[in-house]
Amino acid sequence: MTDFSGVFTNWGAGLGDTSANDYTVTTNYQSAGSDGKDMGADVVRWKALKAAIYPHFTFTPLTATTPQTMTCTNGTYCEQQLAWIGGAGPFVQWHLTGGTLPTGMSLATVESCKVNGSYSKSGLTGCTGWVWGTPTQTGSFPLSFQVEDSAHQKASVNLTLTVN
Repeated sequence: MTDFSGVFTNWGAGLGDTSANDYTVTTNYQSAGSDGKDMGADVVRWKALKAAIYPHFTFTPLTATTPQTMTCTNGTYCEQQLAWIGGAGPFVQWHLTGGTLPTGMSLATVESCKVNGSYSKSGLTGCTGWVWGTPTQTGSFPLSFQVEDSAHQKASVNLTLTVN
């Protein structure tokens, strides 16, 4: 076996010309992985280690529990928080997936986390999930919302917003 102990003694000088080297590996790796392909790629041990150190999450199914109706008066401020139970907290996101909110109404989301101009809302979802505003359009507005939790579970709810 070739002794390489003196090869890396002077890093500042570099390795020099290595083009004439004809070294070949003539034996198996001493620390070959269980898959026989890679040093240190011991797949069996890695899977056992990963299972032991990665957290195990358990959570209940996500369910949207928002009342299915909301009534507002034209020209008067009103608000309602969309509600949920279960799921993988602590974070959820709400999305309007069907219908159109009446003029003057908004859905507070992660991207626009203000309700009535402030960040002061709290509740299960913080300021997200609030339908709020001063409607300036009368009528019945069928809406669909979807909530998504930290584990990417999704639940939907339909709500009819009536503006008198």
